[in-house]
Amino acid sequence: MLDRFKKYYPLFFLVLVILASSALMMSAEKINRLVLESRQAPETLALLQQLFTEATFYTYRVDTEIYTLYDSRRHKLGYAMYGEGFGYRGKITVLAGLKDKETIHNIIVINQIEDISYWNMLKNNNFFAQFIGLKIEECYPSFAWLPGGVDAVSGSTISSRGVTNAVRDAILDKLEYLD
Repeated sequence: MLDRFKKYYPLFFLVLVILASSALMMSAEKINRLVLESRQAPETLALLQQLFTEATFYTYRVDTEIYTLYDSRRHKLGYAMYGEGFGYRGKITVLAGLKDKETIHNIIVINQIEDISYWNMLKNNNFFAQFIGLKIEECYPSFAWLPGGVDAVSGSTISSRGVTNAVRDAILDKLEYLD
């Protein structure tokens, strides 16, 4: 009878090893998730949640300066990256969120020193809403003779172009690094 069990010993051992490995992998995944979530800077997460409201955590690659955002079930929501352009008074810094490699999800202006009257023209004319769902290849300042693009706000053309260039700069410089 003992000989009969010896015959199945390798199979029993293999099943045991597979079960133990699976249990260890599940434990490691939970530990990795806890470590990942514990390293989240609350200020950064709050800022990124302005782009993707359902984001609960993110990863950041220092070499590419790209944030990858995830929901609570670890589904990838998209990417975020900083870009800069120049407006009427100086540098405009934006945080651009991408849904995928082709579509802008949303943008946030992080810093600008434009005249308040020019900036209010942008806000009051829903200039920033143009970027939501915009295809990346259409992210360029529009001209009367060129179809597509982002329409500038009359009276605030230079500020409009500064924001558009900042968004385009953020995306095009990083697009090759997206997975």
